[in-house]
Amino acid sequence: MGYEIKGKIISQTGHCGSGHREGEEFDFSGNRCPAMCGSFFHAIFPTVRAMRFGGDIDWLRDKNVARPVCPDKENPVVIELRRGKKLGQVT
Repeated sequence: MGYEIKGKIISQTGHCGSGHREGEEFDFSGNRCPAMCGSFFHAIFPTVRAMRFGGDIDWLRDKNVARPVCPDKENPVVIELRRGKKLGQVT
């Protein structure tokens, strides 16, 4: 079932052709792609997938927080991904 994964745009510089803006939020917890730029989603997908299914990413200081960047180096967008509770777990 995996973990809850939430994303929030924390920085957007220049002009994002897809209109992403600081403060925009996404939910990666389900089996559907959120409405976001395909190139950006493709770039962050390995991180989302690893976090969602309990993987540890060596270079992260906090295994529950990642900040990948959009591949457009001229107009970078940074998203903060946070791993939350295990889905199906009662708190």
